[in-house]
Amino acid sequence: MVGQNLELRYPNLAPGTHFHFGRRSWTIVGVFTDNDSARESEIWTDIDDLKVDAQNHTADTNSLHVLLKPGSEAAFKNALENQLSLDVESEAEYYSKQTSLASELRSLGLVIAITLAVGATFGGMNTMYTAVGRRQMEIGVLRCLGFKRRDVMISFVLESAMIGVGGGVLAPILAVIVAAATGLNSRLMRVGLLFFPID
Repeated sequence: MVGQNLELRYPNLAPGTHFHFGRRSWTIVGVFTDNDSARESEIWTDIDDLKVDAQNHTADTNSLHVLLKPGSEAAFKNALENQLSLDVESEAEYYSKQTSLASELRSLGLVIAITLAVGATFGGMNTMYTAVGRRQMEIGVLRCLGFKRRDVMISFVLESAMIGVGGGVLAPILAVIVAAATGLNSRLMRVGLLFFPID
């Protein structure tokens, strides 16, 4: 069975269709819903069939989902943790732990992006000051010809903008050429449905 979100996104996962995974072809027998939760992005199958297909005959299980009555979570957790070496946590706690690392990475990425932006700003200012300093004679000639300071400044800004736009257009073209020459393509960088074999 497949979740409703998967079935809506991938028409080839509709009931009655087949898809190849592992060493065999699997048949979609139905679609399940769960109030638009994350489980609707899952594929459910019999664990014994999956172990046979993966040639995994051990009794290891990654996780178990248990539906409990409201208010019985604490008693269930205490009973299991006292008898078995299991970590019992709610679905909200599980996904909170999964997303905590992503939040830390996002914060780190934001700090790095701000640092790079500030550095790029100072680098651009330094480049502009250097360019203006090297062209003092040209600026003097323009001023002698009657051009105002504002006009000279605008000409430098427009020149810098044209160079920046040219670089912004040329860079992706060169990136595509280099990617094609080295064998890289967009298929290696796409985001989509992934299947991982179980060893």
